[in-house]
Amino acid sequence: MRHLSTLGLIALNSLSSLFVAPATAQIFDMSTMTCKDFMQGPPGNNSSYVVMWWQGYYARKSGADLVINFNTFIKNAESLDNYCRANPAVKLTAAADKILGE
Repeated sequence: MRHLSTLGLIALNSLSSLFVAPATAQIFDMSTMTCKDFMQGPPGNNSSYVVMWWQGYYARKSGADLVINFNTFIKNAESLDNYCRANPAVKLTAAADKILGE
């Protein structure tokens, strides 16, 4: 079953590359990014990757299972988006601590 999941992810990744423009190297310094920066969208509009990164960070930190629950991901992304809209000057690290670290 694990191999089928891996193959599925590889296939999905291959298919997604057909619909996405070629990527350029991008580096996000999470320690300096503000909510305003996040709301304006990181270069290439990769804000969903940023939320996914934070979810993985907190999952690993808490010792939770390292699974992707897309329902939880959507809820967390919406919560972070709402918080950042109301608090654009807050550092993204503080926003993520408040929303995702709970």
